[in-house]
Amino acid sequence: AVVSTQSTGVYRKDISLLPIFARCARNTPIGQTLINMDEIAQKSVAYYRANPSAFSKPHIGNIVSTMSDCLAAYAKNKGGLRSGPACNITWDSAFKKLYTGNFEEGLFELSIERNKWLNSPDSIIRAARHYEGACQAITRRMVETASTTFEAIPKEKRVPLGEWVEVAL
Repeated sequence: AVVSTQSTGVYRKDISLLPIFARCARNTPIGQTLINMDEIAQKSVAYYRANPSAFSKPHIGNIVSTMSDCLAAYAKNKGGLRSGPACNITWDSAFKKLYTGNFEEGLFELSIERNKWLNSPDSIIRAARHYEGACQAITRRMVETASTTFEAIPKEKRVPLGEWVEVAL
């Protein structure tokens, strides 16, 4: 499972990790899985910092959102809805770092705070909400700082519905 999550997180392979997280939640202690996920997140940031042309903030948002998926799997359908408020002030410092692009420290602070929220399904779901909130902070920053404009593609040059494309700025 670690190899699959690593290749998805670092090298952007497009596979669903939900079945892997469900299996991990049945067979692996949460702490071990989260350590692996934190390492993958940091490796991903390091990889993209070393390869600026490949680096993208949306990818960091995907990693943070994936961590939320992982946490939700460990709550095992208990603890309430994952969508909801993510406004506990103890997470603010991490959110601010992610918002300003300090991903390494922001991810580290998220993991430190998250580890305080693993004692029950309710707390795990609340941590998952805060990871979703962190993803929103990254997305908000991307939208606010976007400097590229896009022109409509002429109808004859559009990609057919259902076909995947990758866009680089």
